[in-house]
Amino acid sequence: MDDAVATATARDFAALLTAAAAAPERPLSGLPGPDTRTGVDTHTATGLGTGSGAGIGPATDASHATDPANATDTDPGHATDLGDATGTDPGHGTDLGHDAGSGPGAGDTEPDPEARQRPGGARHPAEVALRAHPQVADAVVVEPAEGPAVAYAVLRDSVGPARRELLALLRRSLPPEAVPATVTPLDALPRTATGALDHARLPGAPAPSAPQGPRAGAVTKAFTALLGVAASPDDDFFALGGHSLVAVRLAEQLRAELELPLTGLDVLQARTPRALTALLDKRAARQSAARAARRPVRSRSVRPGTVLVTGATGGVGAFVLRELAARGRPVLALARPESAHLITTEGVDVVEGDLTDLAGLREAVAGADAIVHAACTFTRHDVDVAATEAMADAWRRGPFVFVSSVDAYGHPEVDDVSEELPPHEPVSPYGRAKLECEARVLRAAGTEGRGGASAVRSPIVWGAHDRLREQLRWGAVGGLYQAARRGGPIELPRPGAAGHAWYGAAWVHAAALARAVAECLDRPVHGVANACSGHVSWRDLADDLTRLLGTRAEFRETDEVPRDLDHRWHYAGARLAGPLRPRPGEERRTVLAEMIAGMTHGDDGGDG
Repeated sequence: MDDAVATATARDFAALLTAAAAAPERPLSGLPGPDTRTGVDTHTATGLGTGSGAGIGPATDASHATDPANATDTDPGHATDLGDATGTDPGHGTDLGHDAGSGPGAGDTEPDPEARQRPGGARHPAEVALRAHPQVADAVVVEPAEGPAVAYAVLRDSVGPARRELLALLRRSLPPEAVPATVTPLDALPRTATGALDHARLPGAPAPSAPQGPRAGAVTKAFTALLGVAASPDDDFFALGGHSLVAVRLAEQLRAELELPLTGLDVLQARTPRALTALLDKRAARQSAARAARRPVRSRSVRPGTVLVTGATGGVGAFVLRELAARGRPVLALARPESAHLITTEGVDVVEGDLTDLAGLREAVAGADAIVHAACTFTRHDVDVAATEAMADAWRRGPFVFVSSVDAYGHPEVDDVSEELPPHEPVSPYGRAKLECEARVLRAAGTEGRGGASAVRSPIVWGAHDRLREQLRWGAVGGLYQAARRGGPIELPRPGAAGHAWYGAAWVHAAALARAVAECLDRPVHGVANACSGHVSWRDLADDLTRLLGTRAEFRETDEVPRDLDHRWHYAGARLAGPLRPRPGEERRTVLAEMIAGMTHGDDGGDG
């Protein structure tokens, strides 16, 4: 059989063993078979659900997030908060982003403690197969930096299968590259005091030395100070009591002390002091290399038509820079000092600053011939409004494009939202801040020599950028993503529930959004315009995610509408329909596949 058939056979066999172990009394005819259409087994799916008190992902209160001193670019990596939230917020208030849009709020969905950093964070296939064996109570696969993977299995009783039998099972059911070198039976997996797997106590596993150096010390100190316990190198952030707010504060403290780009999403992704130290070491090396090779800044006196772009190192900002550079527009990018080295696009000059430096913002705006304001703290709305007001006051010529969010519409009574529709309560604090910023820019347009203004309202933004990938995993639809990654029953609102025919999310490809922004520089819309590539139902998105992650899930439709999935609006986008028209490679499934594949093999290096 070919590899695809072999993989499917192994997966179905593992599901069969799981079902048999879970319900020994079930007759053979009641055990699951493969679903040849979707690969979803409707009998044995297990995992997160949204009923019976278990939600896809609790939304995080956006009012708790970050310090304005650290709020700068909309760069999810370099603003404040947790990541790149650039779009709508069906979750009604999650603190996971920084680019000028927003995102459906997912909140603190804890990842699987033993999940390896495989595509999408999935478990090692050998671990899945071992856990599916009815006589195996627990299992883990360790993949050392050098050498083959090794597996450990906890047997349910002393007369369980021998190691050679388990290894033979794996060889029969998995492709050769997925079979570990050994399987070692254990009475129990060694754990640290916090419940994390203690790799150093696994028999035959090399004991890694503790990280050394100033960054390692700073990380350990920050973990201990904010979590209230002395953290060892491999202690898990969640097991120590961490959550999104603590992750934000920890990132801010380390960012200020080490002068390196770091976000709360990075903390949630790394999870242990060892992994976070390694990430910071990598970013420090990249920062040093970039600064050593930095091109001299060209004189702006010979560059008429310069566009100032805030939020330039975020997921949206990076695509805007590329689009403007491709059009031959000279660009001045605003970036935090620790993140400025991330901007390497040819034709782009950099000015260091942040949204709290109002004098610096006014100076940058005064020297530009056009403005794209994509930066946002996401959570410190007073900082966002004050920064936008300062920029609008200093604006004296050319067009101004403000990257806003469909959150500004609030909760319309109608399901089809036109660009002229006024806001309808409830409007989130984030959406209200966007409305206020829009009003200040649009009010100033056309006065004292100023050009036209455009408020581009964005939903969720997807694209091949590390910060947008993090948002997919942890932000707007993070709860749905994590449930799909684990596999299991996922409860979704039934069409017609609560009187609404559809539930899902609006989305835009980052490249299409960048084209729309560039279009507004040439032809301002003189008002509000929506930027959507399409709309996807929760059912279709869950199906996309499980397929791309290679997991199995049962979708259960319910008349209850979970808070984080209570989004039913379609946003019209006639005013920017031309630049938003999808190009090859911008289809929904294509961009999701690129994002998930890049979670272990980032293709744009968006460290920050």
